[in-house]
Amino acid sequence: MVVKMGEKFQSLGLDPLVIPMVDYFNKSGLKTCMSCQGHNKTYMSMFWVQFDKSVIEDDILNFMKGHLSAQGTFISCGRFAKRVIGFYNVRTTEWSKEECWCYFAATREAADADLQRWSCDNNPFDGIDGERYQAYRTELKRLGKI
Repeated sequence: MVVKMGEKFQSLGLDPLVIPMVDYFNKSGLKTCMSCQGHNKTYMSMFWVQFDKSVIEDDILNFMKGHLSAQGTFISCGRFAKRVIGFYNVRTTEWSKEECWCYFAATREAADADLQRWSCDNNPFDGIDGERYQAYRTELKRLGKI
């Protein structure tokens, strides 16, 4: 039996609209563990993907380095952030915490815009001496912005 990747994720209970992003992150080496496509008109309207505890800051930075604009910056509609969740044990009165990296976007449309950009990103930043960056700087000078 052949199962497409999206069908595999749906069988795991993932929201259908988060599947392409989860699939992309996993294929890019950022192992995921939880997600939500957002449910507008509720208090859970944000699109988010939580990464496995094995994903560390350097993994996120390396992902960003692989998706730089012609100006050498990482641009996205959403954001990567570390999430801290506190737990209080009533019996022992002790606090504990868990930290994990996540990708958050305000809406599914914002996440889709990021996925589209990253998926079609076949012109990596080639440095400040690179042709695309120099063309950008030349245009800024022509417009009198620098």
